[in-house]
Amino acid sequence: MPRSGPEDSLGPLSFLFLSAPTLREAFSSFTRYLETMQQGSRNLFVAHQDLATFEYGVTHEAPSQRRQDTEYSIGATYTLARQFVGGPFSLREVRLEHDMVGDYARYRDYFDCDVFFSQDRNSFSFDAALLDCPGRVLSQTLHPILEDHLRRKAEEHYNGGTTVGQLRALIEALPLDQRPSISDAAAGIGVSVPTLHRRLRAEGMVWKTMVREGRMQIAARLLQESRRKIADIALATGFSESASFTRSFHKHFGVTPSRYRRAHALRRTESDGTA
Repeated sequence: MPRSGPEDSLGPLSFLFLSAPTLREAFSSFTRYLETMQQGSRNLFVAHQDLATFEYGVTHEAPSQRRQDTEYSIGATYTLARQFVGGPFSLREVRLEHDMVGDYARYRDYFDCDVFFSQDRNSFSFDAALLDCPGRVLSQTLHPILEDHLRRKAEEHYNGGTTVGQLRALIEALPLDQRPSISDAAAGIGVSVPTLHRRLRAEGMVWKTMVREGRMQIAARLLQESRRKIADIALATGFSESASFTRSFHKHFGVTPSRYRRAHALRRTESDGTA
Protein backbone atom coordinates (compact mmCIF):
# COMPACT_ATOMS: atom_id res chain seq x y z
CA MET A 1 0.00 0.00 0.00
CA PRO A 2 1.24 3.56 -0.71
CA ARG A 3 3.44 5.04 2.01
CA SER A 4 4.01 8.50 0.52
CA GLY A 5 1.37 11.18 0.13
CA PRO A 6 -0.96 10.82 -2.87
CA GLU A 7 0.43 14.00 -4.44
CA ASP A 8 3.87 12.37 -4.61
CA SER A 9 2.65 9.00 -5.81
CA LEU A 10 1.00 9.97 -9.12
CA GLY A 11 2.54 13.35 -9.92
CA PRO A 12 0.42 15.78 -12.00
CA LEU A 13 -2.47 13.31 -12.01
CA SER A 14 -2.79 13.68 -8.25
CA PHE A 15 -3.07 17.44 -8.49
CA LEU A 16 -5.55 17.11 -11.37
CA PHE A 17 -7.68 14.85 -9.17
CA LEU A 18 -7.50 17.08 -6.10
CA SER A 19 -8.31 20.31 -7.99
CA ALA A 20 -11.48 18.99 -9.67
CA PRO A 21 -14.78 20.71 -8.85
CA THR A 22 -16.50 17.45 -7.89
CA LEU A 23 -15.47 13.88 -7.15
CA ARG A 24 -17.17 12.78 -10.37
CA GLU A 25 -15.01 15.11 -12.46
CA ALA A 26 -11.98 14.09 -10.40
CA PHE A 27 -12.37 10.43 -11.39
CA SER A 28 -13.37 11.26 -14.98
CA SER A 29 -10.37 13.48 -15.71
CA PHE A 30 -8.00 11.23 -13.74
CA THR A 31 -8.91 8.13 -15.74
CA ARG A 32 -8.80 10.10 -19.00
CA TYR A 33 -5.03 10.62 -18.64
CA LEU A 34 -3.88 7.77 -16.42
CA GLU A 35 -2.92 5.47 -19.30
CA THR A 36 -0.78 8.23 -20.82
CA MET A 37 1.16 8.81 -17.61
CA GLN A 38 1.38 5.13 -16.68
CA GLN A 39 2.12 3.22 -19.87
CA GLY A 40 1.19 -0.43 -19.86
CA SER A 41 -1.89 0.18 -17.72
CA ARG A 42 -5.61 0.26 -18.38
CA ASN A 43 -8.33 1.85 -16.32
CA LEU A 44 -12.04 2.49 -16.29
CA PHE A 45 -14.45 4.57 -14.24
CA VAL A 46 -18.15 3.70 -14.34
CA ALA A 47 -20.99 5.34 -12.41
CA HIS A 48 -24.38 3.66 -12.34
CA GLN A 49 -27.49 4.77 -10.49
CA ASP A 50 -26.26 3.93 -6.99
CA LEU A 51 -22.74 2.55 -7.45
CA ALA A 52 -19.48 4.00 -8.76
CA THR A 53 -16.53 1.77 -9.65
CA PHE A 54 -12.89 2.49 -10.46
CA GLU A 55 -10.99 -0.30 -12.25
CA TYR A 56 -7.26 -0.59 -12.85
CA GLY A 57 -5.10 -3.17 -14.56
CA VAL A 58 -1.57 -3.75 -15.80
CA THR A 59 -1.26 -5.00 -19.37
CA HIS A 60 2.25 -6.41 -19.09
CA GLU A 61 4.96 -7.19 -16.52
CA ALA A 62 5.62 -10.31 -14.48
CA PRO A 63 2.82 -11.53 -12.16
CA SER A 64 4.64 -10.35 -9.00
CA GLN A 65 5.22 -6.89 -10.52
CA ARG A 66 1.59 -6.70 -11.61
CA ARG A 67 0.47 -7.43 -8.05
CA GLN A 68 2.70 -4.74 -6.57
CA ASP A 69 1.72 -2.17 -9.22
CA THR A 70 -1.98 -2.97 -8.84
CA GLU A 71 -2.02 -2.75 -5.05
CA TYR A 72 -0.04 0.48 -5.12
CA SER A 73 -2.23 2.17 -7.76
CA ILE A 74 -5.55 1.02 -6.31
CA GLY A 75 -4.40 2.13 -2.85
CA ALA A 76 -3.09 5.50 -4.06
CA THR A 77 -6.32 6.27 -5.94
CA TYR A 78 -8.42 5.33 -2.92
CA THR A 79 -6.27 7.63 -0.75
CA LEU A 80 -6.73 10.47 -3.24
CA ALA A 81 -10.51 10.05 -3.09
CA ARG A 82 -10.48 10.10 0.71
CA GLN A 83 -8.38 13.27 0.73
CA PHE A 84 -10.64 14.89 -1.89
CA VAL A 85 -13.79 14.27 0.15
CA GLY A 86 -12.11 15.47 3.33
CA GLY A 87 -14.35 13.30 5.47
CA PRO A 88 -15.79 9.78 5.59
CA PHE A 89 -15.28 7.90 2.33
CA SER A 90 -16.52 4.36 2.72
CA LEU A 91 -15.93 1.69 0.10
CA ARG A 92 -18.44 -1.08 -0.49
CA GLU A 93 -15.83 -3.57 -1.66
CA VAL A 94 -12.40 -4.04 -3.24
CA ARG A 95 -11.67 -6.71 -5.86
CA LEU A 96 -8.16 -7.86 -6.82
CA GLU A 97 -7.11 -10.23 -9.59
CA HIS A 98 -4.20 -11.80 -7.73
CA ASP A 99 -4.19 -14.20 -4.81
CA MET A 100 -3.90 -12.84 -1.28
CA VAL A 101 -0.33 -12.32 -0.08
CA GLY A 102 0.21 -11.94 3.65
CA ASP A 103 -2.38 -11.21 6.31
CA TYR A 104 -5.97 -10.47 5.21
CA ALA A 105 -6.35 -8.02 8.11
CA ARG A 106 -3.76 -5.74 6.48
CA TYR A 107 -6.02 -5.28 3.46
CA ARG A 108 -9.20 -5.10 5.51
CA ASP A 109 -7.79 -2.44 7.82
CA TYR A 110 -6.42 -0.33 4.98
CA PHE A 111 -9.57 -0.25 2.85
CA ASP A 112 -12.03 -0.64 5.75
CA CYS A 113 -14.27 -2.96 3.71
CA ASP A 114 -14.40 -6.51 2.36
CA VAL A 115 -11.54 -7.35 -0.02
CA PHE A 116 -11.94 -10.19 -2.53
CA PHE A 117 -9.03 -11.94 -4.25
CA SER A 118 -8.65 -14.01 -7.46
CA GLN A 119 -11.31 -11.86 -9.14
CA ASP A 120 -11.86 -10.98 -12.80
CA ARG A 121 -10.74 -7.37 -12.29
CA ASN A 122 -8.99 -4.97 -9.92
CA SER A 123 -11.46 -2.40 -8.63
CA PHE A 124 -13.03 -0.58 -5.75
CA SER A 125 -16.67 0.49 -5.53
CA PHE A 126 -18.47 3.13 -3.47
CA ASP A 127 -21.83 4.87 -3.23
CA ALA A 128 -22.47 6.99 -6.33
CA ALA A 129 -24.05 9.70 -4.14
CA LEU A 130 -20.51 10.67 -3.11
CA LEU A 131 -19.73 11.78 -6.67
CA ASP A 132 -21.40 15.12 -6.04
CA CYS A 133 -18.98 15.97 -3.21
CA PRO A 134 -17.10 19.23 -3.93
CA GLY A 135 -13.33 19.45 -3.70
CA ARG A 136 -11.80 21.00 -0.59
CA VAL A 137 -8.07 20.49 -1.12
CA LEU A 138 -6.81 22.58 -4.05
CA SER A 139 -8.15 25.59 -5.95
CA GLN A 140 -10.44 24.59 -8.79
CA THR A 141 -8.75 27.17 -11.01
CA LEU A 142 -5.82 24.75 -11.27
CA HIS A 143 -7.94 22.03 -12.85
CA PRO A 144 -8.22 23.34 -16.46
CA ILE A 145 -4.53 24.34 -16.39
CA LEU A 146 -3.44 20.86 -15.33
CA GLU A 147 -5.84 19.20 -17.76
CA ASP A 148 -4.43 21.25 -20.64
CA HIS A 149 -0.89 20.24 -19.63
CA LEU A 150 -1.83 16.55 -19.52
CA ARG A 151 -3.76 16.80 -22.78
CA ARG A 152 -0.61 18.11 -24.51
CA LYS A 153 1.44 15.33 -22.92
CA ALA A 154 -1.08 12.82 -24.25
CA GLU A 155 -0.85 14.28 -27.75
CA GLU A 156 2.94 14.05 -27.63
CA HIS A 157 2.65 10.42 -26.55
CA TYR A 158 0.06 9.52 -29.19
CA ASN A 159 2.00 11.19 -32.00
CA GLY A 160 5.40 9.89 -30.93
CA GLY A 161 7.53 7.26 -32.63
CA THR A 162 5.76 4.28 -31.05
CA THR A 163 3.70 1.87 -33.10
CA VAL A 164 0.65 2.91 -31.09
CA GLY A 165 1.33 6.56 -31.88
CA GLN A 166 1.72 5.89 -35.59
CA LEU A 167 -1.46 3.85 -35.75
CA ARG A 168 -3.49 6.45 -33.83
CA ALA A 169 -2.43 9.04 -36.38
CA LEU A 170 -3.44 6.72 -39.25
CA ILE A 171 -6.82 5.85 -37.75
CA GLU A 172 -7.78 9.43 -36.94
CA ALA A 173 -6.74 10.59 -40.44
CA LEU A 174 -9.14 8.19 -42.19
CA PRO A 175 -12.37 9.54 -43.70
CA LEU A 176 -15.37 8.83 -41.47
CA ASP A 177 -16.91 6.44 -44.00
CA GLN A 178 -13.75 4.30 -44.21
CA ARG A 179 -13.41 1.63 -41.56
CA PRO A 180 -9.87 0.97 -40.25
CA SER A 181 -8.33 -2.22 -41.65
CA ILE A 182 -5.45 -3.89 -39.86
CA SER A 183 -3.89 -4.96 -43.17
CA ASP A 184 -3.99 -1.37 -44.46
CA ALA A 185 -2.63 -0.13 -41.12
CA ALA A 186 0.28 -2.61 -41.24
CA ALA A 187 1.07 -1.57 -44.81
CA GLY A 188 0.85 2.07 -43.78
CA ILE A 189 3.74 1.73 -41.32
CA GLY A 190 5.65 -0.80 -43.44
CA VAL A 191 5.29 -4.02 -41.46
CA SER A 192 3.42 -7.31 -41.75
CA VAL A 193 0.20 -7.98 -39.84
CA PRO A 194 1.86 -10.50 -37.46
CA THR A 195 4.66 -8.00 -36.76
CA LEU A 196 2.10 -5.31 -36.09
CA HIS A 197 0.31 -7.54 -33.58
CA ARG A 198 3.62 -8.28 -31.82
CA ARG A 199 4.55 -4.61 -31.59
CA LEU A 200 1.14 -3.71 -30.21
CA ARG A 201 1.37 -6.43 -27.57
CA ALA A 202 4.82 -5.14 -26.57
CA GLU A 203 3.28 -1.69 -26.03
CA GLY A 204 0.34 -3.07 -24.05
CA MET A 205 -2.27 -2.55 -26.75
CA VAL A 206 -4.48 -4.58 -29.11
CA TRP A 207 -5.91 -3.58 -32.47
CA LYS A 208 -9.59 -3.68 -31.50
CA THR A 209 -8.94 -1.37 -28.56
CA MET A 210 -7.09 1.05 -30.84
CA VAL A 211 -10.01 1.17 -33.28
CA ARG A 212 -12.49 1.75 -30.45
CA GLU A 213 -10.36 4.52 -28.93
CA GLY A 214 -9.92 6.12 -32.34
CA ARG A 215 -13.67 6.22 -32.87
CA MET A 216 -14.15 7.81 -29.45
CA GLN A 217 -11.57 10.53 -30.17
CA ILE A 218 -13.25 11.33 -33.49
CA ALA A 219 -16.65 11.43 -31.79
CA ALA A 220 -15.28 13.80 -29.12
CA ARG A 221 -13.95 16.15 -31.79
CA LEU A 222 -17.28 16.14 -33.63
CA LEU A 223 -19.13 16.92 -30.41
CA GLN A 224 -16.78 19.83 -29.73
CA GLU A 225 -16.41 21.24 -33.22
CA SER A 226 -19.72 20.57 -34.98
CA ARG A 227 -23.45 20.92 -34.40
CA ARG A 228 -24.25 17.48 -35.77
CA LYS A 229 -26.87 15.56 -33.87
CA ILE A 230 -25.63 12.87 -31.52
CA ALA A 231 -27.49 10.24 -33.57
CA ASP A 232 -25.61 11.37 -36.69
CA ILE A 233 -22.27 11.26 -34.88
CA ALA A 234 -23.08 7.75 -33.68
CA LEU A 235 -23.70 6.59 -37.25
CA ALA A 236 -20.65 8.43 -38.57
CA THR A 237 -18.36 6.69 -36.09
CA GLY A 238 -19.66 3.21 -36.84
CA PHE A 239 -22.47 2.65 -34.33
CA SER A 240 -25.80 1.31 -35.53
CA GLU A 241 -27.82 3.25 -32.95
CA SER A 242 -27.44 6.05 -30.41
CA ALA A 243 -27.85 3.96 -27.25
CA SER A 244 -24.77 1.80 -27.87
CA PHE A 245 -22.78 4.88 -28.85
CA THR A 246 -23.79 6.66 -25.63
CA ARG A 247 -22.81 3.63 -23.53
CA SER A 248 -19.42 3.34 -25.23
CA PHE A 249 -18.75 7.08 -24.99
CA HIS A 250 -19.67 7.15 -21.30
CA LYS A 251 -17.46 4.13 -20.63
CA HIS A 252 -14.52 5.82 -22.35
CA PHE A 253 -14.84 9.43 -21.12
CA GLY A 254 -16.91 9.04 -17.95
CA VAL A 255 -19.70 11.33 -19.20
CA THR A 256 -22.50 11.09 -21.76
CA PRO A 257 -22.04 12.68 -25.22
CA SER A 258 -24.62 15.39 -24.46
CA ARG A 259 -22.95 16.32 -21.16
CA TYR A 260 -19.53 16.31 -22.83
CA ARG A 261 -20.80 18.72 -25.50
CA ARG A 262 -22.41 21.04 -22.95
CA ALA A 263 -19.25 21.12 -20.82
CA HIS A 264 -17.05 22.12 -23.76
CA ALA A 265 -19.57 24.69 -24.98
CA LEU A 266 -19.60 26.25 -21.51
CA ARG A 267 -15.82 26.25 -21.40
CA ARG A 268 -15.64 28.03 -24.77
CA THR A 269 -18.19 30.61 -23.57
CA GLU A 270 -16.18 31.26 -20.41
CA SER A 271 -12.97 31.57 -22.43
CA ASP A 272 -14.57 34.06 -24.82
CA GLY A 273 -15.84 36.09 -21.90
CA THR A 274 -12.40 36.35 -20.33
CA ALA A 275 -10.46 36.91 -23.53
